[in-house]
Amino acid sequence: MRGFIFVVSLVILPMVGMAQSQGVAAWNGWQAEVGVGALAGPAYAGSEETKVRALPIINLTAPDERMFFSTRDGAGYKFIKNAAMEIGAAITYVPGRDSGDDDRIRGLKDIDGAAGAKVFGQYQLTREVFLQGDITQQVGGAQGLRATVGVGAFKPITERLAVVGNLGTTWAGEDDQTEWFGINAAQNAASGLPVYDANAGFRDIEASVVANYKLTEHWGVSLGGGVNRLLGDAADSPISKEDTGVSMFTGVSYKF
Repeated sequence: MRGFIFVVSLVILPMVGMAQSQGVAAWNGWQAEVGVGALAGPAYAGSEETKVRALPIINLTAPDERMFFSTRDGAGYKFIKNAAMEIGAAITYVPGRDSGDDDRIRGLKDIDGAAGAKVFGQYQLTREVFLQGDITQQVGGAQGLRATVGVGAFKPITERLAVVGNLGTTWAGEDDQTEWFGINAAQNAASGLPVYDANAGFRDIEASVVANYKLTEHWGVSLGGGVNRLLGDAADSPISKEDTGVSMFTGVSYKF
């Protein structure tokens, strides 16, 4: 993840500096947001250990809101964008796993973070409720395929405060499941965990809510949390000691 964020930062931060020195008009309608956040959650999917990660917040959006660069969503383009529907593609980042983060997986090899080729879509059911989904093929790392589908809601509470909620599930292909939750003979010998085959199937279900508060015209803060529950072969894996994981996020950002 650090490598991906570094590359995106090299692209975006010089633009931010330009906007600061020449004024917002230099963007010709482009919107930019930079900030920093912290995420506290399971060290990996299935871990009972908690890990705190610093997360840069960088978002850059074209005037027509079709092209975007983001540390959360990657770099992409929305081929269809209207009041009811969005469909697009992006190059994103799929985080890996460090075997040193939890004693339970010591002896297993690290899973490298990887780029992912993603197609995504969103359909507005009402003004505040939407359906969303994506399919991501990893390039490197687990070399696996993942697909997510869910429902979300955006609710303005006041002029300054808005809340976003999401409920969704993830399906993972066999390569991805085997990399994250399978144990082969060599890994059994290195870690002591029993041999285990993990097949393709639904990996988890997750619910999250984030509150965004506008401090000023430019400054904003976010606070959120989420609950993730592993399913099927992922939950039954010897790697998974805690099937339910709770995460908390906070961040502060500046919009240009």
